[in-house]
Amino acid sequence: MDNFKKMAVGLVAIDFGKSSERLQKIGIDSNFNTTQTFSPALVVTNVIVYILSFVGLVFLVMILYSGFKMIFAGGNDQEIDAAKTRLKNAVLGFIVIVLAFSILLFIRATVLNVL
Repeated sequence: MDNFKKMAVGLVAIDFGKSSERLQKIGIDSNFNTTQTFSPALVVTNVIVYILSFVGLVFLVMILYSGFKMIFAGGNDQEIDAAKTRLKNAVLGFIVIVLAFSILLFIRATVLNVL
């Protein structure tokens, strides 16, 4: 873990109190050294979490873009219909990503016993 991540995790843990207990729970000792060994499965799930987060952000931007296109369509029915279709697809995609993210976190928490 690089120093910035260690510092951020430490600040979050200190902010909520009982810092040493919280740090040990996530695998960092009081000197900010990692105490957990990272398995390939953990690395893969972390990569998938980052990918799903990015794709979810893309769908969120698509939802906002579609809303703006509907607002600024100027009464053009073709543009409004295209924006409605894009909005519907973006919302469905966002729902799929949220479900995939929750399933991944559930599997990660139960099977891998990781926070």
